[in-house]
Amino acid sequence: PTVKDLVTGRARPLPDLYGGEVPDDQIERKEVVRAIPYVTATFRDTPVAEALRDVAARAGRNVVLSAAAADKAQTKVSVGLSNVAFETAAASLAEAAGLRAFRTGNVVVIVTPERAKQLESPPDGGPRVALGGLPGGGGIMTLGELETVGRLFANKPVETDARRKELEDKVRKLTEELERLRKKD
Repeated sequence: PTVKDLVTGRARPLPDLYGGEVPDDQIERKEVVRAIPYVTATFRDTPVAEALRDVAARAGRNVVLSAAAADKAQTKVSVGLSNVAFETAAASLAEAAGLRAFRTGNVVVIVTPERAKQLESPPDGGPRVALGGLPGGGGIMTLGELETVGRLFANKPVETDARRKELEDKVRKLTEELERLRKKD
């Protein structure tokens, strides 16, 4: 990858596979940053899996196709990409086959729509909250968990004793980690 000047503009990054920090819908870029690889390619009646491999090779990036998505990835597409950001190209190709793309680190993972729904929704169905400010990224909690922790600190009743104990343990571990990090500094 090279370094390029990116003038002000909007970008829509892919959601993180494991629900880490959720990116803003659009990010304003106003400074010199490490460039996102751009791809120019044309595909005619090419299976999406093959097109994804080609795009990844051209960009010097990695694409992982989940086993469950392998059948749909054989869908043939005809598409022309001209100076398209790698993640946008991968997401567009995935979408053309009825699949979804997620980023985890510097790898784009292609999954089925069913798996995408699981990744986008926490078990209780609520949105995720990233607890930032801690080195290492902090923790991830659902709004329901966060509200329950709030009730614990406010001495309000919690739904079940087992749930209360589980959340108390989580709070204790986060508190211990915070103390350990404070002592480290």
